Amino acid sequence: MPFCYFWQGATVKAWNNGLNADQKKRLERELKIGVGLGETTPMLAQRIAQVLQKNKRDATAIALTGAGAIVSEIRQAFFEANDDVIKCYKYQATLDTRTSELCRAYDGLMWDKDYKPIGHNFPFRKPRVNTHFNCRSTIIPVTKSWDELGIEGMDSANDRTRSSMNGYVPQDMSFNDWLKTQSPETIEKTLGKGRAELFMQGKITMRDLITQQGRSVNLEDLVKKKTLKTVFSKDNVSINEIEAIRDWTGASSRKIREYMTGTLKEQLYPEEKESFDNFINLFNKYESNIKKGTDIYRGIGFDEVEVYENSIFAKLKAGDEYFDKAISSFSLEQSVAKHFSGRNGSYKEIILKTKSRGKELYVNDFSDYEEKEVLVKGGEKFKVIEIKDEVIDGDNVMVVYIE
Repeated sequence: MPFCYFWQGATVKAWNNGLNADQKKRLERELKIGVGLGETTPMLAQRIAQVLQKNKRDATAIALTGAGAIVSEIRQAFFEANDDVIKCYKYQATLDTRTSELCRAYDGLMWDKDYKPIGHNFPFRKPRVNTHFNCRSTIIPVTKSWDELGIEGMDSANDRTRSSMNGYVPQDMSFNDWLKTQSPETIEKTLGKGRAELFMQGKITMRDLITQQGRSVNLEDLVKKKTLKTVFSKDNVSINEIEAIRDWTGASSRKIREYMTGTLKEQLYPEEKESFDNFINLFNKYESNIKKGTDIYRGIGFDEVEVYENSIFAKLKAGDEYFDKAISSFSLEQSVAKHFSGRNGSYKEIILKTKSRGKELYVNDFSDYEEKEVLVKGGEKFKVIEIKDEVIDGDNVMVVYIE
């Protein structure tokens, strides 16, 4: 049971290394016996206190973490035994103010079945085993859809939720997105004053607060890093980043989106993954080059009735929340959006209309196509203001106004 990470100013790994071989063996044995008997945390803590001669508080922390680590290992073994129905793994933290910095950042991250990151660069960590004492996070399997399993006639589960300290929220809501919905007082209580200010200004996310090694980024370095963002332009973008943008504007946009949402079925070559990650990271590295408040449009089309009926658009109504997990393409021109909705929408044409938030990237200068393309960062949330059926260029189009 390889404990590691932080506890009371020292790493749990260092704490574990401080135990002698006999203590480690007795600790693991007592935990396994207790978990096997279904003992409560106080009962487990009593076992720990006797083995290590710890006080009640420390023994309880060790009991919670040790029991959780054992259960986590059992769960992971079960997942691996049912590999044929699992698509990838997802980290799920607890949505409240007591969640650790590491778990806040990791919440919602996904890894493939070989534990390789999907749409990010953070290594796989098993909660309680590779995180910290009193960790309440868990790994959940993302299972294949009925269609992916080759089973017809089954409806997919909709409206899944997860709990938070103030009620149920959508299953896909990350800690970062949940915190955005909280009061300034709650945000400051969670992050501290300096980080809270940066977060409420939209300058940082939970993942900016830790390194890939899981270490905390101090406030001074965080401020310095965020003030060094450069404007997105040809003069500032690297050759590798230009190639990554051209991959998107060329033939790779669908593949990159599947990579970001964890639905990519094929294995990426290392150079492909590097290119995709360079593209995704553009939003973290560069300031927007488009004026806030500019009208932008996205065209979406459906050729088949069934595909449309199973999409979010079939049930979308004013007041609903709309968001896309992956980076998406908009245009400064409605005619371009109409072209894409018409090209793919022999059954249903949809145009999303909104205004730039001053976070988007205008990539027309990097593209071989004159589409006035604007990239919108994945995970951006919008409110549906109005849905209208309009006639555009002689075709009936469902226009969704979002803000």
